[in-house]
Amino acid sequence: MIGVVLGMYAAIYGIILAFVVVAEWEGLNAAETNVALEASQTAEVLRDASAFPAGQERRVTNAVGAYVRVVVNEQWPLMRAGEPDPGLTNPEVTALYQAFQEYEPQTEADSSCFP
Repeated sequence: MIGVVLGMYAAIYGIILAFVVVAEWEGLNAAETNVALEASQTAEVLRDASAFPAGQERRVTNAVGAYVRVVVNEQWPLMRAGEPDPGLTNPEVTALYQAFQEYEPQTEADSSCFP
């Protein structure tokens, strides 16, 4: 009788463990997808910045570089430790936004590209 009960508990434990492993695997896949999406969007911003004049492109590129450095050097280690995001990238995102907002088109063609 004890063997039957222990076998039943072992089976239930195995099923629960399988669900936990699958849930963690899906979480890992979701995180990987989010990182790939953000990296892709960051690359698109850098590519699109080439439409600006050299000085403005440099400001956008520097702002993106500062953002990426904070994410990789500060945010990821916090996430690895299981700590919440304290808003570390807010100044860098604001700087990137300002780099785009500071652009003043000089010609009619420049105005049509950047409404």
